[in-house]
Amino acid sequence: AGDGPGRTGECVGSFGAPHRPPGPARPSLDVLGTHTVRRVRSLEFPEVCLKSSTAPFDPVLVVADGRTVYFAWTLVHGDGSDGPAFLDRWDVTSGVRTEMPIGSDGIDGVAVLPGNQVLVVTDTAATTLNALTLQTIKSVRLPSVPGFGAISPDGRRMVSPMPDFRMAYA
Repeated sequence: AGDGPGRTGECVGSFGAPHRPPGPARPSLDVLGTHTVRRVRSLEFPEVCLKSSTAPFDPVLVVADGRTVYFAWTLVHGDGSDGPAFLDRWDVTSGVRTEMPIGSDGIDGVAVLPGNQVLVVTDTAATTLNALTLQTIKSVRLPSVPGFGAISPDGRRMVSPMPDFRMAYA
């Protein structure tokens, strides 16, 4: 019982990979109130995420107003390499999920930017999407970057575990 962590939808570590609870419950993300730690809504993962291999770094972001959740994820090829990247957006009030293929492979970072934009960095591109429509605003090719990182709030810098990686995105 209870409505806190450990229930269906708990994120594994900080990566947002679906928690697969024992029994018939479908894996989901639980949106919890920060003051009550009570479930506000359960958001179901895309069916393909449950039936296919996804990468270990599938970040989940909550917009500051708490009304939108983003899930950046990538399929994994049979040889273990990164496959197609996707960005899903949930409306927390309705539970409706919208999915958008990014157009390149792997997820290396994601950030919600000012001006209703979301920046997704993949293995080969930095793509800015409209936060409401998930349509591409701008995409810049990058050198291959096998790793993940954190993106600055303005989207101009990324910290990566690769010492010689530099992201130039203006």
